[in-house]
Amino acid sequence: MITGEGGSGGALALAVTDRVLILENAIYSVIPPEGAAAIMWRDTAHKERAAAALRVTAQEVASLGCVDEIIPSRRAASTRIMRRAWRCWAARLESTWTSSKRCPWRLC
Repeated sequence: MITGEGGSGGALALAVTDRVLILENAIYSVIPPEGAAAIMWRDTAHKERAAAALRVTAQEVASLGCVDEIIPSRRAASTRIMRRAWRCWAARLESTWTSSKRCPWRLC
């Protein structure tokens, strides 16, 4: 599950998993926008332009087929809301793990 920034080597590592989940406000990219800007325009000042070209938002990477599911994330106004959100995310992870264990190609 990508909860914040899934970038660089971490993004590549996640790409080979059975399922990739992402919170709706997270980003996912094989290179940070600053790095792409430095390569493309030799200036990190173009990071916004690079981010737009990379299509790093959860909705954009889902439309490209790079993630399996976007998990809604509420803006936390209180600890109570955050606890409820974490229980929801934990349940989603558990159901994903349970379903992947039933796949016929798994050895466990």
